[in-house]
Amino acid sequence: MVLKQTTPTLKPPMPNAFDRHEPNLPPGARDVLATIRLHGWSYAPDSHHAYTTGFGWSLKAPEIVVCAQASHVARDLLAEAYRQLKAGVKLRPGKPYDGFFEDCPVFFQPIERRWYDRYLGWSVWFWGDYTFKALQMVVPDSRGLLPWQPGFDPAEMQPDLSGRKWAARG
Repeated sequence: MVLKQTTPTLKPPMPNAFDRHEPNLPPGARDVLATIRLHGWSYAPDSHHAYTTGFGWSLKAPEIVVCAQASHVARDLLAEAYRQLKAGVKLRPGKPYDGFFEDCPVFFQPIERRWYDRYLGWSVWFWGDYTFKALQMVVPDSRGLLPWQPGFDPAEMQPDLSGRKWAARG
């Protein structure tokens, strides 16, 4: 018996800002694109969150949002995520990941697309639509407790971008 040979169908890469060749880029876009080309990703801090643009382009991984952290802490957390992804770690929702804080893990959860404009502005521009994947990095409070655990400090609360409510965890 001879097996029929088939050619695997490869999914084409998602179109992005590098493919569009926009003549009139929004302010700051050249810097974002240059940073992604140079480092594989760009970091965008906001007043209450920070996020990546380029993880999908350089690593075929989801973009990541982290909330309620000081800008320099958020940058370090996202850089650690990049290092782990580059080393081959796959981020799976609901699974603990070490290496971000000394004594407690972080978790990741999917982000509902309704939050993309508010929390992933440059990523929406870069990808040109809302079909890219994004995860929220859920961080513990200063005592190592997560938002769905009893005793979590409400002063350190971060928004739940999954739409599943913290109470449904744990």
